[in-house]
Amino acid sequence: MSNLIPLLTLVLLSLLVTSCDENDDIVSSNAEADLQQELSAYIRADLIPHIEILQKQNSAALERLGMELFFSKSLSGNFDVACASCHHPLLAGGDRLSLPVGESAHNPDLLGPGRWHDWRASMDHKADGAPNVARHSPTTFNSALYKRALFADGRVFLETPGDSFATQPGIRSPDSRFAQSDANAGTSLLATQTRFPVTSNEEMRGFTFAPGMSNDEVRLRIVQRLNGQSAELDHNRWLDHFRLGFNAPTATTDALINFNNIQQALAAYQNSQILVDNSWYRYLGGDTNALSEQQKRGALLFFKTAEDGGANCIACHQPPVFTDEKYHNIAMIQFGRGKRAGHEDFGRRGVTQREQDRYGFRTPSLLNIEHTAPYGHTGAYLDLHSIIRHHLDPTAAIDNFDFAFRENPQLKHVASLYDNARKLSRDALKALKVNQQKNTSLLAEGIALSDTDISDLVAFLTALTDPCVASVDCLQQWIPSGDEPDPDNMRLIAEFAESASAPPENLRHVPDPGLKISALAPQTGKLPPEIDLSCNTDIPVTARSPDDQPVSSNFQFIDSTKAAGIDATHFIEPEIYDIKSMQRLGFSGGAAAGDIDGDCFNDIYYVTGSKTPDALYINNTDGTFTNQAESWNINQRELSNGASFVDIDGDGDLDLFTGNITHPGLSPITRNNANAALLTSTSYRNEQQKKFSLWPQLSIQATVATWSFAFADYDTDGDLDVLSSHWQFSPAQTQHLWRNENGAALTAVNDESGLNNIHGNRDLSFTGIFSDVNSDG
Repeated sequence: MSNLIPLLTLVLLSLLVTSCDENDDIVSSNAEADLQQELSAYIRADLIPHIEILQKQNSAALERLGMELFFSKSLSGNFDVACASCHHPLLAGGDRLSLPVGESAHNPDLLGPGRWHDWRASMDHKADGAPNVARHSPTTFNSALYKRALFADGRVFLETPGDSFATQPGIRSPDSRFAQSDANAGTSLLATQTRFPVTSNEEMRGFTFAPGMSNDEVRLRIVQRLNGQSAELDHNRWLDHFRLGFNAPTATTDALINFNNIQQALAAYQNSQILVDNSWYRYLGGDTNALSEQQKRGALLFFKTAEDGGANCIACHQPPVFTDEKYHNIAMIQFGRGKRAGHEDFGRRGVTQREQDRYGFRTPSLLNIEHTAPYGHTGAYLDLHSIIRHHLDPTAAIDNFDFAFRENPQLKHVASLYDNARKLSRDALKALKVNQQKNTSLLAEGIALSDTDISDLVAFLTALTDPCVASVDCLQQWIPSGDEPDPDNMRLIAEFAESASAPPENLRHVPDPGLKISALAPQTGKLPPEIDLSCNTDIPVTARSPDDQPVSSNFQFIDSTKAAGIDATHFIEPEIYDIKSMQRLGFSGGAAAGDIDGDCFNDIYYVTGSKTPDALYINNTDGTFTNQAESWNINQRELSNGASFVDIDGDGDLDLFTGNITHPGLSPITRNNANAALLTSTSYRNEQQKKFSLWPQLSIQATVATWSFAFADYDTDGDLDVLSSHWQFSPAQTQHLWRNENGAALTAVNDESGLNNIHGNRDLSFTGIFSDVNSDG
């Protein structure tokens, strides 16, 4: 009997537990039903993917050819990188790095966090051991689903009537001229995109292949390599592969191996990488069990607006591909090489030159996002939780970001080279806040999500994963088999590092941040008595004979611009740009160096664009400079170009000439002050090495943009005459040679010097020089 009581107790407890479980199941079932009903309100017809995106558009043979090209290092200038080096199927169509390493990788076959740039092998003058490509490698998976643009800044984009920036139908690319469509673009965005990695010095071209050649000439060199004309490949079976790929068994090399066919095959291969067999699409198809309860909660947060208690992700990540293909500034962490001299990356603005596009980057698709880390155009974030928190509060994210990259297996070894990353990131944040104040940003403010909410969002994002992405067996269809013939013995056989080891100590000289800039100033010494520089100063300058001059083995410059106090930038306001003037404005700029105040140290004049007067940096004689433009009477704005210091009146000090870009939005200074309709250059007389004064009498009278000047005494009368170069698209002849009338005026002398009719329908003379080519004195 004593044994029976525990047994009955156990049975009763079991019944009670079963009853509780059933009640819990009922409650859980009701909650999930409510979730499902609420979620159904957000499912519209346009969220459901159309079946045509899943259909193959190319033959298997063409895709196979594209795969071989994609994995061949023969497409790179120095045979050291393939497309797959940064976009490998086993790495989810990317490289698992924050920033890519293109040409001159230490081990070209090693992919992932152990890949580092070998500055010792590269001829890249910026090489310092850090990643050499400016932006994160996007996945190639589902890249065919983008319908408007490719690249993070959209520099390959489809022009449509609805695009206010478009000028005509077609595809715009970096090869486009005068903001028009690219006449050589491929038949699709993907085909056009494939034309550019091979021409990028940092990505595939390298710095010694086809030097000085245009993009099209680089592509031709690659074609000549594959067709055997350049005899660079010891083993070359490309013709057989092209014949199979294009089903042309008797076609000749010239007929088949050209870059149009190369880009068509590469596009076909990438177009085949459609991976959209995910839980979310199955849920939309009617399988209500395809999502877990947590994923459904995450979906609600994703689709709900901030006002309704959601995260408002759908504002930019619009289904079915989960991108609006537009450009937004979310103040993503900025670091790396960037796209400008100061390492800034302005994103879409670099394409459109519109100020509203500054820091705008294309919204990436979220399909398979679970496996495409790191995230952001710099690959700043290693996990989805972190990138979501950045969206919620960019200010806090930047304040709390680890700029030492201690958890980043790639960047922790080179973090010291990114000492300006915090400032660059805060600059992007400032621009975001301006956009938010203007209500032009879609990034909602003040959204407070709990840790559970963020985990629910991450769970939903994993529902966008096609299981093939994580299956080695499934991905083999996009990787050449070792059993199949290699067209050129240059196929990438990838190795993958489990962890990243530190690269060797950087051999590139990096200045000690504690180094005083005065250490870079010239050493002082006594001048030999026979040398007279006529300097109005007591500061001596070292003079050495060639035999005494020490020889350095380090032929590198140190960038001390900021440390020297030179902080001006060249900036032209977006409203000044138009179709007619865009190219010449984009090419404009200039600087001049010379001793204008007689202290034997060179000063610097710097052209700044349209927003501010030009800068005049006076040398402080200790290696630093001070902008004293205003005290020297440089206080008016114009579109200056091609500045030159020259003693045009022979009085012993340097005067100043600047050209000008003709534009109705900003008239030349000389025209404004001298009321002379034809004067486009600006000349300044040096007044006793104390200030400049406008000198309209010595300005050249040209009606078109003036690009640069050269000076020499061509008529041997004892004073310097002027040769000017210009920019115009008309057959009208421009004056180029100007005789100096003893410092009183400049007279055009094209007729008497025989310089008429030296150009055809365009005068793009740019730069002229004087030279005694026949040695007659």
